Amino acid sequence: MKKIAAVVLAAIILLLCFTSCSPNTNKIKDGDAAVGIIAPKDSEEYEEALRIQEKYGAEKVTVETFDSGRANTTAYIYEAAERILENQNVKSIIFAKGVEGTVDAIKAIKAAKPSVECIDVNPGEVEYHVSMTADLAVSLGENETCASMVSQAKKAGMKTVVYLIPDKYIDNKSIISVGEALKAACDDKKIEYVEHIYQTRINTIDYLQGVAKGAVVSCIEKYGEDTAFYTASCIISDTVIKTAAENGAGYIYNICNCPENHYKTAFGVEAGDSYSQMLDNVREAAGKDACKKLCVMESSPVSVMLKIAMGYAVAYCNGSINADAPFSEDVFKSAVKTALNGESIDDIEFSVSEEYANIVNVGFPVNTL
Repeated sequence: MKKIAAVVLAAIILLLCFTSCSPNTNKIKDGDAAVGIIAPKDSEEYEEALRIQEKYGAEKVTVETFDSGRANTTAYIYEAAERILENQNVKSIIFAKGVEGTVDAIKAIKAAKPSVECIDVNPGEVEYHVSMTADLAVSLGENETCASMVSQAKKAGMKTVVYLIPDKYIDNKSIISVGEALKAACDDKKIEYVEHIYQTRINTIDYLQGVAKGAVVSCIEKYGEDTAFYTASCIISDTVIKTAAENGAGYIYNICNCPENHYKTAFGVEAGDSYSQMLDNVREAAGKDACKKLCVMESSPVSVMLKIAMGYAVAYCNGSINADAPFSEDVFKSAVKTALNGESIDDIEFSVSEEYANIVNVGFPVNTL
């Protein structure tokens, strides 16, 4: 295949100024059709991409990486896409993590080869631009996941959910948004919702962890042991988990990039050879009583999100999706079922964005340890 770098360079320059693209399972059966996956180097997304490649075979799934720590990420993402597109059979490309630069890379790909489907997983860029470039974007849904967490907290017997917020972040839009989602979920399940603001005058980690521990203990004294905590700061998550467990309270799974690590650190356990092994190690260290009140996802969100994207990509390769339609709910449900190993799709919540018909927000089933 003739290199298309020159075309891409020109496309990036032009398309950075103009938005020209509109929103638009188990086996890949359509001839030699293939799927490409692009993931950051040395990431959980890359590891999951390799597992997907092993399942489908290297002739059906091509995996490429890029260095997200370097400047001009767009160029590196596109270079990875260009390597994938050397395989003429690739009909769909999954961007395993929508870091900054992904939107512009997709624009360039679409300019060079419009028929290639582009799926943006967990996009971190402006939704409008994502919707106008990617054929489908699959995002970790804040409202949906908070609803799952609060629902499980109620099943575990929790009567109060406390959202711990450092005082310097009380005006942060993201933190406010999570609070609104948690409150809505608590109101729906008739659980008391509390926002506990704690002081962070000194920013050493030891100090913050000490303050967090004091906040958890004081809240348990006030609201009782049937209280589940959610933190707005990843720095204190392991302290909150450990303190809650030691005092008979609960913890609901945090929406952050590495929530599993907080459980691992809180109980001083090894990661193990897999996600499930790590959870087994946590269960053993935490003890049965604590496990009844600690919420966790039994599958890694990264794994589930990529499996859903893969199921959708396979359907596109097999001609099951109308290329002019922004989203196929039936195909997406089938992809979800495949990602959950055939379990009921009722175990996972998802909703199409009210503003953008090709952005789907996904919430994950949450269980106690």
